[in-house]
Amino acid sequence: PNQYFFNMTNMYMADALTYPTPDYAKMNGKLLIVSGAQDTLIASSDEFYRKAKQNNVDITYWRIESMDHLIRKRPDLMNNSFVWLAKELN
Repeated sequence: PNQYFFNMTNMYMADALTYPTPDYAKMNGKLLIVSGAQDTLIASSDEFYRKAKQNNVDITYWRIESMDHLIRKRPDLMNNSFVWLAKELN
């Protein structure tokens, strides 16, 4: 559990492999996904969005072409996410 692979512990990786698949039919509320197209994990975000839309989940997807995995490098997107949230809560 204390060894790392791609900056994640082996325990994290093992847990990720056994994590249950999402039950889209049980999702309610509004979801926002913000993903960078340059992230190596972008396919999983695309797939999650596609399946959520197929199951009528109220989801918004911001696929940012100029971003990688680190949204914290983009304070503008962080602020816009909070603006989106405030708007959706009203």
